This record gives sequence, structure tokens and C-alpha cells, in this order.
Amino acid sequence: MAIDLVPLISTVVEDHNGRAVIARDIVDCWLGLPIAVRARYATKRLPTAPDFAGHAPVHALSRFTGDYVDAIDESWIPEGTDPYTVDADTADRLHRNAWRRHERHIRERITARRGPDEQFLRKLTEPTDFTGDGWNTKV
Repeated sequence: MAIDLVPLISTVVEDHNGRAVIARDIVDCWLGLPIAVRARYATKRLPTAPDFAGHAPVHALSRFTGDYVDAIDESWIPEGTDPYTVDADTADRLHRNAWRRHERHIRERITARRGPDEQFLRKLTEPTDFTGDGWNTKV
């Protein structure tokens, strides 16, 4: 899972400790999901790839890691705003701030000995389905 995570966040979470906090949260969130949801991450739901065998081409936790990162990556977009209308410098600043906020929230939660945020977990209850055609689509 860490091998999957670091390339995805290395430009926005630059220190090792911050990456470790994010990795811990991914595992906490994974374990906080109902077993049925974790099973959906392990099963490829759209059998469009020629070699479909009923299983995702990557480990379930790796797929979840990608969806987790996507949820934070998309959280910087202001409500009702087309992200393509935001200039690149502002978008980069907002994106980095979203990751800083998320990391700070995790640290506060760990200090208070609370589990993962239920609202955030709800965002992750539907895995992204890699259909084999090179595009990720929500199922």
C-alpha cells in the first residue's frame, strides 16, 4: 500500500512523517469499512477486459488507496466551481491546502483517540472500477 501511496502524494505531502500519518489513516479507514464494501474493492464489477477473472487487477487495498487519494485530491474544488476555471497557481495552492487540512484533521483525530470520520468513509463505499480500457469509472 505504501508503494502505491507515495507516488500519489509525494508532491503534496513532502515529509516522511506526514506520509506515515496518511498511510495510517488509509489503513484505519480500510478497517472501518464494512466487510461487504471491502469485498467490492476486491472484485472487478464490469467484466469488459478480455482476461476478466472476477478479480481486480490490483490488490483491494491498493484500489482503496487510489480512491482515498482521489477523495482528498478532489476536495479542494470550491462548491459550485468548475475546476478548469481556476488558474493553475490557485488550484495548486488550494490542492496543497486540502492535503494539509486533511493531515491536520488526522493528527487531531489520533490525538483525541477517535476513529475515521464517518462522512469521509461514506465517500469511499463505492470502489472505482478499472474496466480494462484505461479509464477509471465509478460503478
